[in-house]
Amino acid sequence: MTRIGQKRVYKKAIELSSTESKIICIKCRVAKTPAEVIFKLLKSLPIATLGIFLLLAVIFGWTDYVSLESFRAHQIGIVKFIQSEYYVSILIFIGLYVFSTALSIPGALILTMVGGYLFGALLGALFSLIGATLGASILFIAARSAFGELFKPKIGSSIERMRNELTKNAFFYLLFLRLAPVFPFFVVNIAPAFLNISFFNYFFASFLGMIPGAAVYALMGSGLNKTVVAGEGFDDIPNISFEFFAGLVGLAILSLIPILIRRWKNKD
Repeated sequence: MTRIGQKRVYKKAIELSSTESKIICIKCRVAKTPAEVIFKLLKSLPIATLGIFLLLAVIFGWTDYVSLESFRAHQIGIVKFIQSEYYVSILIFIGLYVFSTALSIPGALILTMVGGYLFGALLGALFSLIGATLGASILFIAARSAFGELFKPKIGSSIERMRNELTKNAFFYLLFLRLAPVFPFFVVNIAPAFLNISFFNYFFASFLGMIPGAAVYALMGSGLNKTVVAGEGFDDIPNISFEFFAGLVGLAILSLIPILIRRWKNKD
């Protein structure tokens, strides 16, 4: 065999060896030990559990109970139960709030108003805050454990701006997002899970940022009189309480927060 032929054979052998190495490398990446498989399944368990509960809620119509109409229909029974089982009622209310927030079921504002009506403005706001913060935290942990690594490099443009701001000052920007509803509530609950935000920052910024909204809606709820709750509307204006009007004023002030913050940032 000539030298040229030997070189060709040698080159071909190197190419084959390189190809085999790549195949082996790919197989190594795909192959997983039983421990790795179990660990991945456990990481997906929280979000899978939430998904199952959400499916059950839709199938059995549990979402219909988180509404003002449902509260009107069961108001007398609920009030009697609270009078007889006060502390159990508190746990049930907080649990319902956690459940609806973790599953992103619409109706958080209604629940807060109902809490204000049933427990008073102060306690209604407090119980709503506890439920909302715990529910959002459960969703945060579930999303991060299941999809955190998958979505980190694939953040869409819709929350790219959120990521840029969060990298500058995570706690205060999360606080701003809670105070001023720039993004939908569900997005603010779940997006930070994919943006390297610490659980400590998420938890306390969420709790503090939701205080004004919870206070306003609980105040409105505490001012709902029997006429409004019974479904007779706002025809009899003199019977609508001061607390309800104060809540409406607070709601108007909350709506101005994004505008005031934008103007302040533009000045800087």
